[in-house]
Amino acid sequence: MVRLGLLTLGLCAALISPAMAQAPEACRVSPEDWFLIFGAEMDGFWIDSTHVSLLNGEPLPLPAPETVGVTPTATGLRVEGGDEGVVFDLELVDFAFTIDPPAGFNLPDGEEIGLVIGCDVNQLPRFYGEQDLRLQGMPATVRVWAIAMSSSQMLVWPRFETDFGTIAQQSYMTR
Repeated sequence: MVRLGLLTLGLCAALISPAMAQAPEACRVSPEDWFLIFGAEMDGFWIDSTHVSLLNGEPLPLPAPETVGVTPTATGLRVEGGDEGVVFDLELVDFAFTIDPPAGFNLPDGEEIGLVIGCDVNQLPRFYGEQDLRLQGMPATVRVWAIAMSSSQMLVWPRFETDFGTIAQQSYMTR
Protein backbone atom coordinates (compact mmCIF):
# COMPACT_ATOMS: atom_id res chain seq x y z
CA MET A 1 0.00 0.00 0.00
CA VAL A 2 2.92 2.36 0.71
CA ARG A 3 4.27 1.69 -2.80
CA LEU A 4 0.87 2.58 -4.28
CA GLY A 5 0.84 5.81 -2.24
CA LEU A 6 4.29 6.77 -3.49
CA LEU A 7 3.27 5.89 -7.04
CA THR A 8 0.17 8.05 -6.66
CA LEU A 9 2.18 10.98 -5.31
CA GLY A 10 4.72 10.55 -8.13
CA LEU A 11 1.96 10.57 -10.73
CA CYS A 12 0.42 13.60 -9.05
CA ALA A 13 3.77 15.43 -9.19
CA ALA A 14 4.37 14.52 -12.82
CA LEU A 15 0.92 15.71 -13.83
CA ILE A 16 0.88 18.88 -11.80
CA SER A 17 4.44 20.07 -12.46
CA PRO A 18 3.47 21.85 -15.73
CA ALA A 19 0.69 23.60 -13.78
CA MET A 20 2.93 24.94 -11.04
CA ALA A 21 3.50 28.22 -12.88
CA GLN A 22 -0.25 28.92 -12.70
CA ALA A 23 -0.93 27.65 -9.16
CA PRO A 24 0.56 30.66 -7.33
CA GLU A 25 -1.82 33.00 -9.20
CA ALA A 26 -4.80 31.16 -7.71
CA CYS A 27 -3.18 31.43 -4.28
CA ARG A 28 -2.98 35.23 -4.29
CA VAL A 29 -6.70 35.84 -3.77
CA SER A 30 -9.39 34.12 -1.73
CA PRO A 31 -11.05 31.10 -3.38
CA GLU A 32 -14.33 33.02 -3.53
CA ASP A 33 -12.73 36.01 -5.27
CA TRP A 34 -10.81 33.73 -7.63
CA PHE A 35 -14.05 31.96 -8.58
CA LEU A 36 -15.79 35.30 -9.21
CA ILE A 37 -12.92 36.46 -11.44
CA PHE A 38 -12.02 33.24 -13.27
CA GLY A 39 -15.02 30.93 -12.82
CA ALA A 40 -16.55 31.84 -16.19
CA GLU A 41 -13.31 30.76 -17.90
CA MET A 42 -13.96 27.20 -16.66
CA ASP A 43 -16.99 26.87 -18.96
CA GLY A 44 -16.57 24.30 -21.71
CA PHE A 45 -15.29 20.82 -22.41
CA TRP A 46 -12.54 19.25 -20.33
CA ILE A 47 -10.49 16.06 -20.67
CA ASP A 48 -10.85 13.91 -17.55
CA SER A 49 -7.90 11.52 -17.17
CA THR A 50 -8.11 9.05 -14.29
CA HIS A 51 -4.68 8.14 -12.92
CA VAL A 52 -5.62 6.05 -9.89
CA SER A 53 -8.61 3.73 -9.63
CA LEU A 54 -9.12 1.35 -6.71
CA LEU A 55 -11.91 -1.04 -5.74
CA ASN A 56 -11.81 -1.79 -2.01
CA GLY A 57 -8.12 -0.78 -2.01
CA GLU A 58 -7.12 -3.00 -4.95
CA PRO A 59 -6.05 -1.50 -8.30
CA LEU A 60 -8.58 -1.41 -11.13
CA PRO A 61 -7.87 -0.95 -14.84
CA LEU A 62 -7.80 2.75 -15.62
CA PRO A 63 -10.69 4.07 -17.70
CA ALA A 64 -9.87 5.82 -20.95
CA PRO A 65 -9.76 9.64 -20.78
CA GLU A 66 -13.18 11.12 -21.43
CA THR A 67 -14.62 14.48 -22.30
CA VAL A 68 -16.85 16.13 -19.71
CA GLY A 69 -18.67 19.44 -19.81
CA VAL A 70 -18.11 21.97 -17.03
CA THR A 71 -20.49 24.86 -16.48
CA PRO A 72 -19.98 27.44 -13.73
CA THR A 73 -23.06 28.07 -11.60
CA ALA A 74 -23.77 30.76 -9.01
CA THR A 75 -22.43 28.49 -6.24
CA GLY A 76 -19.93 26.19 -7.97
CA LEU A 77 -19.65 23.92 -11.00
CA ARG A 78 -21.98 21.60 -12.89
CA VAL A 79 -20.13 18.65 -14.42
CA GLU A 80 -21.81 16.57 -17.12
CA GLY A 81 -20.51 13.54 -18.92
CA GLY A 82 -19.20 10.07 -18.54
CA ASP A 83 -20.54 6.91 -20.09
CA GLU A 84 -23.95 7.40 -18.53
CA GLY A 85 -24.32 11.16 -19.01
CA VAL A 86 -24.28 11.88 -15.28
CA VAL A 87 -24.95 15.48 -14.20
CA PHE A 88 -23.20 16.40 -10.99
CA ASP A 89 -23.24 19.67 -9.03
CA LEU A 90 -20.14 20.67 -7.07
CA GLU A 91 -20.40 23.53 -4.58
CA LEU A 92 -17.59 25.96 -3.82
CA VAL A 93 -16.76 25.19 -0.19
CA ASP A 94 -14.78 26.98 2.46
CA PHE A 95 -14.07 24.04 4.76
CA ALA A 96 -10.54 22.62 4.93
CA PHE A 97 -9.69 20.20 2.17
CA THR A 98 -9.95 16.52 2.97
CA ILE A 99 -10.49 13.58 0.68
CA ASP A 100 -11.51 11.26 3.54
CA PRO A 101 -10.39 8.06 1.82
CA PRO A 102 -11.94 4.82 3.07
CA ALA A 103 -9.75 2.42 5.06
CA GLY A 104 -7.08 0.81 2.91
CA PHE A 105 -6.90 3.64 0.38
CA ASN A 106 -3.61 5.50 0.28
CA LEU A 107 -4.24 8.72 -1.66
CA PRO A 108 -2.20 11.92 -1.30
CA ASP A 109 -3.58 14.31 1.28
CA GLY A 110 -3.85 18.09 1.08
CA GLU A 111 -0.42 18.66 2.60
CA GLU A 112 1.29 16.38 0.05
CA ILE A 113 -0.55 18.05 -2.83
CA GLY A 114 0.36 21.48 -1.48
CA LEU A 115 4.04 20.55 -1.50
CA VAL A 116 3.79 19.57 -5.18
CA ILE A 117 1.90 22.66 -6.37
CA GLY A 118 3.72 25.10 -4.09
CA CYS A 119 0.59 26.39 -2.40
CA ASP A 120 -1.61 25.38 0.54
CA VAL A 121 -4.60 23.67 -1.07
CA ASN A 122 -6.91 25.53 1.30
CA GLN A 123 -5.96 28.74 -0.49
CA LEU A 124 -7.28 27.32 -3.79
CA PRO A 125 -10.92 27.06 -4.87
CA ARG A 126 -12.26 23.79 -3.47
CA PHE A 127 -15.45 22.07 -4.57
CA TYR A 128 -17.50 19.24 -3.09
CA GLY A 129 -20.60 17.38 -4.11
CA GLU A 130 -22.50 14.32 -2.94
CA GLN A 131 -25.28 12.58 -4.77
CA ASP A 132 -27.19 9.29 -4.95
CA LEU A 133 -27.54 7.94 -8.47
CA ARG A 134 -27.54 4.76 -10.54
CA LEU A 135 -24.36 3.54 -12.22
CA GLN A 136 -24.75 0.67 -14.66
CA GLY A 137 -28.19 0.08 -13.16
CA MET A 138 -26.95 -0.17 -9.56
CA PRO A 139 -27.52 2.35 -6.76
CA ALA A 140 -24.43 4.33 -5.76
CA THR A 141 -23.58 7.22 -3.50
CA VAL A 142 -20.98 9.43 -5.13
CA ARG A 143 -18.83 11.97 -3.28
CA VAL A 144 -16.54 14.23 -5.30
CA TRP A 145 -13.80 16.57 -4.07
CA ALA A 146 -12.07 18.91 -6.55
CA ILE A 147 -9.37 21.58 -6.41
CA ALA A 148 -9.06 24.19 -9.15
CA MET A 149 -5.39 24.94 -9.70
CA SER A 150 -6.25 27.30 -12.54
CA SER A 151 -9.18 27.94 -14.87
CA SER A 152 -7.88 25.09 -17.04
CA GLN A 153 -6.58 22.51 -14.51
CA MET A 154 -8.32 20.63 -11.71
CA LEU A 155 -7.52 17.68 -9.49
CA VAL A 156 -10.61 15.55 -8.80
CA TRP A 157 -11.24 12.71 -6.33
CA PRO A 158 -14.49 10.83 -6.91
CA ARG A 159 -15.53 8.09 -4.49
CA PHE A 160 -18.34 5.70 -5.41
CA GLU A 161 -19.97 3.62 -2.69
CA THR A 162 -21.92 0.73 -4.20
CA ASP A 163 -23.35 -2.63 -3.17
CA PHE A 164 -20.20 -4.37 -4.50
CA GLY A 165 -17.69 -2.09 -2.77
CA THR A 166 -16.07 1.33 -2.74
CA ILE A 167 -14.29 2.74 -5.77
CA ALA A 168 -11.87 5.61 -5.13
CA GLN A 169 -10.25 7.45 -8.01
CA GLN A 170 -7.95 10.37 -8.65
CA SER A 171 -8.31 12.33 -11.87
CA TYR A 172 -6.60 15.25 -13.51
CA MET A 173 -8.85 17.46 -15.65
CA THR A 174 -7.49 19.83 -18.26
CA ARG A 175 -8.88 22.06 -21.00
